[in-house]
Amino acid sequence: MRRQTSSASATGGSITPTASGLSGFFDQPFPSPIGQRPPRSSVPLNSAPPPPAGAVAADPRNGAGNGHAEPGAAAAHHLQALTALLGPLAAQTEEIHRLRAEVELWRGEWQRCDRERRRLEAIVNAKSAEPVGVVLIDGDGLIFLDEHLRKGFAGGQQAARALVASLPKLAGGVFALTSSAPSPRTDSTDDAPTHELGAVVVNVFVNKSGLGHALLRSGSIPSWGVYDAFWQGFSAAHELFSVTDVGHGKEATDAKVREHLRLYVSNRQCGTVFLGASHDNSYTSVLQSLETTTPLLSKLVILKGYTDLAHGLKQYAERAVTVPDLFRSTRLAEKVVTSPTNGAPPLANSTAAAAEVEEEAPSQEDEEAQATASDNESDNEVQVIEWETPGNAPLTPLTPQTPYRTSRGSYSGPSGRGGGIRSASARVSSLLATPGETVRNLKPRPCHTFYLSPWGCKNGDGCEYAHHYKLNEEQTEELARLAKEIICPYVRTKRCHFSEDECVYGHRCPRGERCTFGETCRFKDLPNGHGEADAAAAAARS
Repeated sequence: MRRQTSSASATGGSITPTASGLSGFFDQPFPSPIGQRPPRSSVPLNSAPPPPAGAVAADPRNGAGNGHAEPGAAAAHHLQALTALLGPLAAQTEEIHRLRAEVELWRGEWQRCDRERRRLEAIVNAKSAEPVGVVLIDGDGLIFLDEHLRKGFAGGQQAARALVASLPKLAGGVFALTSSAPSPRTDSTDDAPTHELGAVVVNVFVNKSGLGHALLRSGSIPSWGVYDAFWQGFSAAHELFSVTDVGHGKEATDAKVREHLRLYVSNRQCGTVFLGASHDNSYTSVLQSLETTTPLLSKLVILKGYTDLAHGLKQYAERAVTVPDLFRSTRLAEKVVTSPTNGAPPLANSTAAAAEVEEEAPSQEDEEAQATASDNESDNEVQVIEWETPGNAPLTPLTPQTPYRTSRGSYSGPSGRGGGIRSASARVSSLLATPGETVRNLKPRPCHTFYLSPWGCKNGDGCEYAHHYKLNEEQTEELARLAKEIICPYVRTKRCHFSEDECVYGHRCPRGERCTFGETCRFKDLPNGHGEADAAAAAARS
């Protein structure tokens, strides 16, 4: 007998859900988390799909076989309901990914445009900023006039001011001539238009020692101290003026000028570049290259020194200008002066063939080496030298005011400071030496670097060793042999910049394996003092 149930239990009063109640539950629309408008379909977006055909709402109170739906059909119905719910969410997710990619694309474009904006602003600011004019001078060829050099520090400052004062009108004349509507060019700068330069940077690159010795030999400057003071005055004339000593080396000055020229021509803020190198054809190639890749012709002005423009630079002749009364118009010439004989007056200011200033200059270490070696020279280190005079006649004494020329073509005048030929009587006594007189009796002794090195003696008139002896070829070779018996002060520390053959002093014992001094030889402590390393290397090769 089946137990009869009631709608309310006797104890709890709970209500058992009916089939019609479940059907009403699934018919209720689920709330959408997206809040999107329902699709155009007539079926509500979140409504459950209709039950399968033939399906009857299940009643848990009824058992199987009473015409009610199976549990599998109910599960399928729920799955379809979930699919209908999640489908729009998946579509919205794809749309979000697409929009996010589009946002990243436009963000990248915005960043690129912002970078371009900043770049253009920098260009505008650079163009609107104060322009800069640059003067690059090859000091080995563009040489200041003697009247400035001889004034020392004051002459350097005067030369710097004269240079800067003349630049605006010189540049204005060049750019007016090369513009689309050129005006007639005149030699006078009084009527020339003025070109705005802004701040002016002046860089002079020079082989200071090489140029200084050439000026000393030509008689253009009285002493090395005056020459050095000139450059100090030029550099001190303004904070943007500088003098760079490039040292020895034929291309040292050219290389620095070329690289600075490339740098400034490519600089947008630099409006005018003055190139003081009208004497050298080596600048032609760099100018042609810059003319192709940069706005060179809108900036370039060439400063002339010598009257004749270098052949390779003649294509830029309309851009070449001359600063009045500032640079030499002729090349340096050696002053040839002979000592008087038989009462004849000395030949003063005779001009030899013009020579470029291209000799190599010594480094500071080399000069110190010469001074150290000369100071340490003893009577045992200097052997006898017999001085030869023409026709075995005694040397003719010179008066204190008489200039004379040495065997190296150097010009020597009255004695300067710091030793040297200290008085006329000392010079006369030394020049009266007989052919058989020895070196140790000559006071002062001959200067090694003056007679033997290609750059001469930097000390000039201030050197305490003699520059005035006239040596023939044999005597010069003998002096070189004696100097080789003095150890180079820098060979032990491997700081000598010259090879064994180039150095004035010795890097090894000149007697080599035939040295008879044994343990007392001054070259004994050197690693290869007697050629031991060379002998070992030769034995290994054999």
